[in-house]
Amino acid sequence: MMINFQDIYHNGRDQDHTQSWMSEPFKGFSLDSRYVQHGQIFIALTSYSQPEKTRQFAQAALDKGALAVISETDLGIAPALVCPQVRRLMGQWQKQYLQATTPVQAVRVLAVTGTNGKTTISRLVAELLTLQNKKCAVMGTTGNGILPHLEVSSHTTLDALHLQNLMHDFALQGAEFASIEASSHGL
Repeated sequence: MMINFQDIYHNGRDQDHTQSWMSEPFKGFSLDSRYVQHGQIFIALTSYSQPEKTRQFAQAALDKGALAVISETDLGIAPALVCPQVRRLMGQWQKQYLQATTPVQAVRVLAVTGTNGKTTISRLVAELLTLQNKKCAVMGTTGNGILPHLEVSSHTTLDALHLQNLMHDFALQGAEFASIEASSHGL
Protein backbone atom coordinates (compact mmCIF):
# COMPACT_ATOMS: atom_id res chain seq x y z
CA MET A 1 0.00 0.00 0.00
CA MET A 2 1.21 3.49 -0.78
CA ILE A 3 1.11 6.28 1.74
CA ASN A 4 1.82 9.98 1.57
CA PHE A 5 3.27 12.23 4.23
CA GLN A 6 0.07 14.25 4.43
CA ASP A 7 -1.70 11.17 5.84
CA ILE A 8 0.88 10.98 8.63
CA TYR A 9 1.51 14.66 9.27
CA HIS A 10 -2.10 15.80 9.30
CA ASN A 11 -3.20 12.99 11.55
CA GLY A 12 -5.30 15.19 13.85
CA ARG A 13 -3.52 18.43 12.82
CA ASP A 14 -4.64 21.57 11.07
CA GLN A 15 -4.50 21.16 7.28
CA ASP A 16 -3.25 24.70 6.50
CA HIS A 17 0.41 23.65 6.16
CA THR A 18 -0.10 21.38 3.13
CA GLN A 19 2.54 21.48 0.40
CA SER A 20 2.20 19.63 -2.92
CA TRP A 21 4.95 17.07 -2.15
CA MET A 22 3.03 15.99 0.95
CA SER A 23 0.32 14.35 -1.16
CA GLU A 24 2.80 12.31 -3.24
CA PRO A 25 3.59 8.70 -2.28
CA PHE A 26 6.95 8.36 -0.54
CA LYS A 27 9.32 5.53 0.39
CA GLY A 28 10.06 6.15 4.05
CA PHE A 29 12.46 8.39 5.88
CA SER A 30 16.23 8.75 6.00
CA LEU A 31 18.57 10.46 8.47
CA ASP A 32 21.75 10.03 6.43
CA SER A 33 22.16 11.98 3.20
CA ARG A 34 24.78 9.47 2.00
CA TYR A 35 22.21 6.68 1.94
CA VAL A 36 19.00 8.51 1.04
CA GLN A 37 17.05 6.77 -1.71
CA HIS A 38 14.89 8.27 -4.42
CA GLY A 39 11.43 9.03 -3.04
CA GLN A 40 12.41 9.09 0.64
CA ILE A 41 11.90 12.07 2.91
CA PHE A 42 15.17 13.27 4.41
CA ILE A 43 15.07 14.35 8.04
CA ALA A 44 17.79 16.96 8.54
CA LEU A 45 18.57 17.08 12.24
CA THR A 46 20.67 20.08 13.19
CA SER A 47 24.18 19.01 14.10
CA TYR A 48 25.20 20.25 17.52
CA SER A 49 28.89 20.19 16.59
CA GLN A 50 28.64 21.43 12.99
CA PRO A 51 25.27 23.18 12.47
CA GLU A 52 26.52 24.85 9.28
CA LYS A 53 26.67 21.44 7.55
CA THR A 54 22.96 20.69 8.04
CA ARG A 55 21.98 22.61 4.90
CA GLN A 56 24.71 20.86 2.87
CA PHE A 57 23.44 17.44 3.95
CA ALA A 58 19.85 18.41 3.15
CA GLN A 59 20.80 19.67 -0.32
CA ALA A 60 22.82 16.50 -0.97
CA ALA A 61 19.73 14.43 -0.07
CA LEU A 62 17.57 16.41 -2.51
CA ASP A 63 20.23 16.02 -5.20
CA LYS A 64 20.05 12.23 -4.68
CA GLY A 65 16.28 12.20 -5.20
CA ALA A 66 14.77 12.83 -1.79
CA LEU A 67 11.13 13.82 -2.12
CA ALA A 68 11.57 16.60 0.44
CA VAL A 69 13.46 17.65 3.55
CA ILE A 70 12.05 18.02 7.04
CA SER A 71 14.27 20.11 9.31
CA GLU A 72 14.20 21.70 12.74
CA THR A 73 15.00 25.14 11.34
CA ASP A 74 14.56 26.91 8.02
CA LEU A 75 17.44 25.83 5.78
CA GLY A 76 16.42 27.97 2.82
CA ILE A 77 15.86 25.02 0.48
CA ALA A 78 12.79 23.49 -1.15
CA PRO A 79 10.81 21.35 -1.06
CA ALA A 80 10.99 21.39 2.70
CA LEU A 81 9.02 21.54 5.92
CA VAL A 82 10.23 23.17 9.12
CA CYS A 83 9.16 21.10 12.10
CA PRO A 84 10.95 22.12 15.34
CA GLN A 85 9.70 18.96 17.11
CA VAL A 86 10.88 16.53 14.39
CA ARG A 87 13.18 14.67 16.84
CA ARG A 88 10.16 13.85 18.97
CA LEU A 89 7.88 12.94 16.04
CA MET A 90 10.10 11.02 13.61
CA GLY A 91 9.84 7.66 15.39
CA GLN A 92 6.05 7.81 15.36
CA TRP A 93 6.06 8.86 11.70
CA GLN A 94 8.29 5.91 10.80
CA LYS A 95 6.06 3.51 12.73
CA GLN A 96 2.97 4.85 10.92
CA TYR A 97 4.72 4.54 7.56
CA LEU A 98 5.79 0.95 8.23
CA GLN A 99 2.34 -0.08 9.49
CA ALA A 100 0.68 1.51 6.45
CA THR A 101 2.95 -0.30 3.99
CA THR A 102 3.23 -3.66 5.80
CA PRO A 103 0.85 -4.05 8.76
CA VAL A 104 2.01 -6.29 11.61
CA GLN A 105 1.11 -6.97 15.22
CA ALA A 106 3.59 -4.73 17.05
CA VAL A 107 5.94 -6.29 19.58
CA ARG A 108 5.48 -5.49 23.24
CA VAL A 109 8.46 -3.47 24.42
CA LEU A 110 10.19 -3.87 27.77
CA ALA A 111 12.75 -1.08 28.19
CA VAL A 112 15.43 -1.03 30.85
CA THR A 113 17.18 2.20 31.80
CA GLY A 114 19.47 3.27 34.60
CA THR A 115 23.12 3.72 35.44
CA ASN A 116 24.18 0.10 35.84
CA GLY A 117 22.72 -3.28 34.89
CA LYS A 118 20.79 -2.44 31.72
CA THR A 119 22.54 -5.10 29.66
CA THR A 120 22.15 -7.81 32.29
CA ILE A 121 18.52 -7.10 33.14
CA SER A 122 17.32 -6.69 29.54
CA ARG A 123 19.07 -9.93 28.54
CA LEU A 124 17.67 -11.85 31.57
CA VAL A 125 14.16 -10.66 30.73
CA ALA A 126 14.60 -11.84 27.14
CA GLU A 127 16.00 -15.21 28.26
CA LEU A 128 13.10 -15.73 30.68
CA LEU A 129 10.53 -14.95 27.99
CA THR A 130 12.31 -17.29 25.58
CA LEU A 131 12.17 -20.06 28.22
CA GLN A 132 8.38 -19.48 28.29
CA ASN A 133 8.31 -20.15 24.50
CA LYS A 134 7.78 -16.48 23.73
CA LYS A 135 9.81 -15.19 20.81
CA CYS A 136 11.78 -12.24 22.19
CA ALA A 137 14.07 -9.75 20.49
CA VAL A 138 16.95 -8.00 22.23
CA MET A 139 18.37 -4.57 21.48
CA GLY A 140 21.41 -3.19 23.21
CA THR A 141 25.11 -3.48 23.94
CA THR A 142 25.33 -7.22 23.23
CA GLY A 143 23.61 -6.82 19.87
CA ASN A 144 20.23 -6.71 18.18
CA GLY A 145 18.11 -9.63 17.09
CA ILE A 146 15.79 -12.38 18.14
CA LEU A 147 17.41 -14.74 20.62
CA PRO A 148 19.70 -16.53 20.13
CA HIS A 149 20.63 -14.78 16.85
CA LEU A 150 22.11 -11.34 17.54
CA GLU A 151 23.93 -8.97 15.21
CA VAL A 152 26.43 -6.35 16.35
CA SER A 153 24.88 -2.98 17.16
CA SER A 154 26.50 0.39 16.55
CA HIS A 155 24.79 1.96 19.59
CA THR A 156 23.20 0.83 22.84
CA THR A 157 19.98 2.59 21.82
CA LEU A 158 19.42 3.23 18.11
CA ASP A 159 18.00 6.41 16.63
CA ALA A 160 14.22 6.52 16.35
CA LEU A 161 14.07 5.53 12.66
CA HIS A 162 16.36 2.53 12.97
CA LEU A 163 14.67 1.46 16.20
CA GLN A 164 11.26 1.46 14.50
CA ASN A 165 12.64 -0.40 11.48
CA LEU A 166 14.07 -3.13 13.70
CA MET A 167 10.93 -3.40 15.84
CA HIS A 168 8.87 -3.80 12.69
CA ASP A 169 11.31 -6.38 11.32
CA PHE A 170 11.21 -8.32 14.60
CA ALA A 171 7.41 -8.38 14.43
CA LEU A 172 7.56 -9.64 10.84
CA GLN A 173 9.79 -12.46 12.10
CA GLY A 174 7.17 -13.39 14.70
CA ALA A 175 8.61 -11.79 17.83
CA GLU A 176 6.05 -11.05 20.51
CA PHE A 177 8.37 -9.04 22.76
CA ALA A 178 11.47 -6.86 22.57
CA SER A 179 13.67 -6.33 25.60
CA ILE A 180 15.75 -3.23 25.00
CA GLU A 181 18.40 -1.21 26.74
CA ALA A 182 17.24 2.39 26.80
CA SER A 183 20.26 4.56 27.47
CA SER A 184 19.61 8.00 28.88
CA HIS A 185 21.38 9.48 25.84
CA GLY A 186 19.20 7.42 23.50
CA LEU A 187 16.02 8.46 25.27
